Amino acid sequence: MVERLLDLVGTEAPDGSADTVADKDAVHDVLNSLEEVGKGTRPLEDERVFGNYNVAYVSMGGTQPGQPAGGRFRTGLGRFLFKTVGLYQSVFKPDIVVNKVDLRIFGCIPCSVGLRGKLLPVVPDGEEDAADTAKVFFDPPVLALPFGIYAKIGPKSAVVLKTTYVDDDVRIGKGSRGSLFVFTRGGSSEEAGMEQFGLQKTSFLGKLLVTLFVGGIASAGAWLLWSYVTAWKSVSTAVPSPILGALGIFLCLIGAVLAFVFVRGGIDSTEEAMPEIVQ
Repeated sequence: MVERLLDLVGTEAPDGSADTVADKDAVHDVLNSLEEVGKGTRPLEDERVFGNYNVAYVSMGGTQPGQPAGGRFRTGLGRFLFKTVGLYQSVFKPDIVVNKVDLRIFGCIPCSVGLRGKLLPVVPDGEEDAADTAKVFFDPPVLALPFGIYAKIGPKSAVVLKTTYVDDDVRIGKGSRGSLFVFTRGGSSEEAGMEQFGLQKTSFLGKLLVTLFVGGIASAGAWLLWSYVTAWKSVSTAVPSPILGALGIFLCLIGAVLAFVFVRGGIDSTEEAMPEIVQ
């Protein structure tokens, strides 16, 4: 069944989106079958849970407000502005989870956004123990820019993920809102720098560059729009081209979307405090 699954979704799909898969129903049938195989195997106690994984496939649940992998960076206009070139998740001993998405702003400027958090097993409703379900409490996202510049953006967050199946090649996950994940071991994820991502020293310079970048786009749009309105009202100048006004509005909208995504760090959920662990 695993070979059939990998034939359907591939092993290192850069986008990871279900939209790129020809037969989603077939994928979900295989995932359901593997979940049955995985019942009673206590995946969270399996050593094969740990390691570097590519996010080869992800589908949104029915109540998911945005992409479960990449959040606002990969939803709606975010997908238009940020081209996804890599999706990864790593689980390190004893309880560290790192998510990372490699992006290209406007398809050309490289950057990465990642989350680093602590994993805590939880007992789902109706079950007796925490054999397959964990809650991960993430620190604020880290934005990696060219030239080794890092900035913290957005709030803390938390997610719940059930591991339904794991073997030497794949790990299957199910989110609390119905999202489905196929993680494939090794490959590009081994070169993604996952172990250190989120530990780099962040700086004010990173936030300043993001602010100047977004503010520059929005300011250019506002200037074009102001120029159009001013010329249109003036009786001494020729009628301005509507392209000028349309471009101004477009740049203002792009600036607003970028600001929203960066301020939130791509996060859809709200901050949730991690409970204290009593030894």
